[in-house]
Amino acid sequence: MPWKRSLNSLAMLMLMSSSIANAQSADSFKTAEYNEIGYNVLDAVNAASAYANGYTGKGVIVGVCDDPINFLVPEFDLKQNSEMINVAGAGVYNWANFTHGTHVAGVVAASKNGLGMHGIAFDAEIKGSTAGRIYYSDGSFESRKDLYAYYVQHPEIKVINNSWGTGCYLTNIDDNQAYELVQSGVLTPTGNPEWQDYLYNNTIQFREAVAHDKLLVWAAGNNGHTMASIENTSPVFDRSLSNNFITVTAGDAAALHRNKTGGFDADCNAIAIFSDLAQYREDCVLNAPGVAIVSANADFAAAGQMDVIRYGTSQAAPLVTGVGALVQQAFPYLGGKQIGDVLLSTANNQIVATDGFFINVQEDPGEGDNKSELKINIFVPPGGAALDIEKAFEKAYAENEDLFWGFYGIKLSDDKTNGKKSCTVNWMQMWKLMFLKMYRWRHCLDRA
Repeated sequence: MPWKRSLNSLAMLMLMSSSIANAQSADSFKTAEYNEIGYNVLDAVNAASAYANGYTGKGVIVGVCDDPINFLVPEFDLKQNSEMINVAGAGVYNWANFTHGTHVAGVVAASKNGLGMHGIAFDAEIKGSTAGRIYYSDGSFESRKDLYAYYVQHPEIKVINNSWGTGCYLTNIDDNQAYELVQSGVLTPTGNPEWQDYLYNNTIQFREAVAHDKLLVWAAGNNGHTMASIENTSPVFDRSLSNNFITVTAGDAAALHRNKTGGFDADCNAIAIFSDLAQYREDCVLNAPGVAIVSANADFAAAGQMDVIRYGTSQAAPLVTGVGALVQQAFPYLGGKQIGDVLLSTANNQIVATDGFFINVQEDPGEGDNKSELKINIFVPPGGAALDIEKAFEKAYAENEDLFWGFYGIKLSDDKTNGKKSCTVNWMQMWKLMFLKMYRWRHCLDRA
């Protein structure tokens, strides 16, 4: 059953072009290096056709806000103008502790040099900004107050990737008066609860970037919530940000199958089971592959391994950012907002839910000795057939046991007492998408 306005925006953006590449020229780009990033990842976003039309990111500079990036990894050896524009702490890094930013940067623009994988915009350059001013041993960091300062001064940098966030959600704001103040945009510099000071400081930076027409591409988060993290939902309480924010949720490219109409037949696990979704921002959300993504390893010298596999919306967002670089190359006169409009309006929303549902796992802080509380969310499209949620979960588990067990320790086994299956998670909920109206499923870079 195809549906246009529905679940979690699987937006595979397709680059507009004045000519249509023939199959042979597009296929010539499908090398081992092209495929190394992950099964079906670049095919799902129709990247080879963009390359065949000459769109590779050449001449474009992309911003990446993240951990420090190690540009000495051989995956970046053809870069001429890529660098970190600031430092965290003293600027000396143990790369074993700072692998995230380099992996993200590789997804955007790792060189096409015959080594390992290449990024989606392999000819683009990167200017990296550390999201943290100071990093702590547990991986947390103190946010910068000049995160976008360099980008604001450089109008040629129009698209900025943000694969970082707090893991805090609008639902964490339980003070009604404070929520109403935030929603109405009344943020003050001091004297707020800690989360509101954080919102204030970030919102000031966001406003400055948007005032200079930067497109901010955000990773949704990896806790399986129906909404993205609070950085993504900033436009809910400051609508001036709305047109320059894109949230990216994660999908599994292996669960997508191109059909005869140019859309996708999508299995029940096509949404990454860890991905936060699109509530409150459904019109500005895209989805891109974020499962088993191969990219550059910052610690390559010590580890002896140039590339590593990662999972997350952090890997999905840079695919969209990279496509933004291709759009910018194709249409250099467009501003950040207009690039975002192209990404959103050219997305493929022709999705057929072959199993009649999608599924993810919501993870929240637990109480007492429980480190986390898990809930299984099952999403049914409008007009979908009646669904036995236990059987639906059994099917999803059978097809994706490695992630259910490996990520969450969720085990499905035979219960000999009653002849049924038993699960280590006993709380499931089913959402009717017709009243949630929270997702537009699109696939990034792809609209035939």
